[in-house]
Amino acid sequence: MNYEMHNPRPPKKSKLGSWPFWSSPPQLAFDYIIKIVMFLILLPMFFGVAFTPAGLFLNYLLIDFIIYLQYKKVT
Repeated sequence: MNYEMHNPRPPKKSKLGSWPFWSSPPQLAFDYIIKIVMFLILLPMFFGVAFTPAGLFLNYLLIDFIIYLQYKKVT
């Protein structure tokens, strides 16, 4: 059997947008908020770390980019 065939449907495009200006899908909004709070507040608090404002902003950008890549793969 040959399972390779032409798929006439157009490729599925992500509706997230480009990275700095993306928005979380409504069904994943709560997951996004939980991840941001966990990685920026709870995890550093567990290890006794306090971010400076610049460090908090840079960590937010890094975590936001990682979550964006994860959501782009899922949706």
